[in-house]
Amino acid sequence: MDKSPPGTKLTTLVVPEGWNSLQPDQAQQQGPMERARVQLAEEVLPSYLTTRRWYAAKQSRIHRVSLREVLQWRDWLLALVCVELDTAAQQDYFLPLSIQWDGQVEHTATGAQAAALARVRHHAKTGLLCDALADGSFVRAIAAAMVKGGEVRLVDGRLLFSPVGEPADWLPTAGVASVRIPTEGSNSAAILEDRLFLKTYRRLSAGINPEVEIGRFLTEVSPFAHIAPLVGALEYQTSEGDRLSLGVLQRYVPNQGDLWAHTLNLLERLGEESGDRGADWDTDPAQIAYAALIDTLGQRVAELHHALAQPGGGEAFDPEPISDSDLAVLRERIQHEAATTLERLQLHLTDLGPDAQTQARTLLGERDTLAAYVDALVPDRLQAAKMRCHADLHLGQVLVVENDVLVIDFEGEPARPLLERRAKQSPLVDVAGLVRSFHYAGANALVRLSQDNPDQHARLTPIIARWTREMTRRLLASYEGAAAGSPGFPAPAAQARDLIGLFALQKALYEIRYELDNRPHWVRIPVEGVLELVSSQ
Repeated sequence: MDKSPPGTKLTTLVVPEGWNSLQPDQAQQQGPMERARVQLAEEVLPSYLTTRRWYAAKQSRIHRVSLREVLQWRDWLLALVCVELDTAAQQDYFLPLSIQWDGQVEHTATGAQAAALARVRHHAKTGLLCDALADGSFVRAIAAAMVKGGEVRLVDGRLLFSPVGEPADWLPTAGVASVRIPTEGSNSAAILEDRLFLKTYRRLSAGINPEVEIGRFLTEVSPFAHIAPLVGALEYQTSEGDRLSLGVLQRYVPNQGDLWAHTLNLLERLGEESGDRGADWDTDPAQIAYAALIDTLGQRVAELHHALAQPGGGEAFDPEPISDSDLAVLRERIQHEAATTLERLQLHLTDLGPDAQTQARTLLGERDTLAAYVDALVPDRLQAAKMRCHADLHLGQVLVVENDVLVIDFEGEPARPLLERRAKQSPLVDVAGLVRSFHYAGANALVRLSQDNPDQHARLTPIIARWTREMTRRLLASYEGAAAGSPGFPAPAAQARDLIGLFALQKALYEIRYELDNRPHWVRIPVEGVLELVSSQ
């Protein structure tokens, strides 16, 4: 009986004895092991990858897939998959593999079947070749290895398991099957016994992931209470000495969900028919509680920046003065991003809906105004430091923990190169990211609340606009009050607002490019954001 996931027709791989050592067999290039390896790369992976949410090249065609490395670790394979695109670009992915033989207890798990790549057969035995991150036994084993520490020598390179802090009492219990695997995102995650949070990186870049660096710094060097402390890290070191971050293990912190979801819930409340709740800041309990949370958020982000500015992290972390040449490079970079964004918007203009086209044409007509806006906001001199910061902060990267907040996901913007994500910059980019997130949440809620009743759009637009202004005001006031004295906060302080506006523009330009590639029906939101920013000057 075929137990393939419903609605799929999976390729069958004939796997020989010792299937989990799919290294190239130089002595038997046409042997069963090599045939299974070639079939996996040429037939299975191209179709499987494009179904994964974490696959980042959905807009391009795959030219070729190869197995860059196949690392045997215990009963599993840790595959590094190289994808060559028709654009001549290349992307690398981490894909651990597990076989779930028919009759095994975990084989029937929905997660394993949904993550199946292929059917497998070895003589009379049959089963599924799955993403091992849907296999609870693999998740427990990899987490335990990260807690204990050590290294595994491979045919080419080493696996490095690095514990952080004092995590011995958090060791996962091997016999306990309490592994929860949340919805797949740009990475993959698992929660173990509500004590540990395992995140594995899918798309790989040579070098240390910023989340590993910053997590270690904020756990061991400059402890900060409002993050999930790092417990361990997993890296692959090649024989040439290059390192690739494969995953992190953090302490799991019980929470009430992310601030993005809380914000959308509040905005639905603002959209109720029973009056204009947008003005009830002093009487509506939900708005009072939310506004207090935003005050706390501004304070915590400022405290985070103070923590990241502490000495002890060496050259990679110590703050440095922002020089005149840094400002010149910043001006040139944002001007280039603006020009590139408008070019791509022009190229995709006919792909947009009527309303988005109208807004896009308006923005395309403001090229000179946009360039002048950038020039006006970049100062000639700045008394402030560049330093490490979150670099991709938005409401979805903030967890609500009772009446407080927790900042998560320190990877930086995933579309930017790793070196750029690790670079020091003004920490005000984090504040600008939150300002843009308020705008995104408001625009998102406005669409959802008026989609079944267009007449609601006119009523709700001023309510949500007022909410966005109020939340931005509160965030900035709270942040500025707590950031005073931080090396990254400008002197005079008045320059901070200009820089936040500049970085909000840069973020909105990035959002336009992102939405054109991934969600063209959302591109109107960042286009409107750019127009609002430019018109405010």
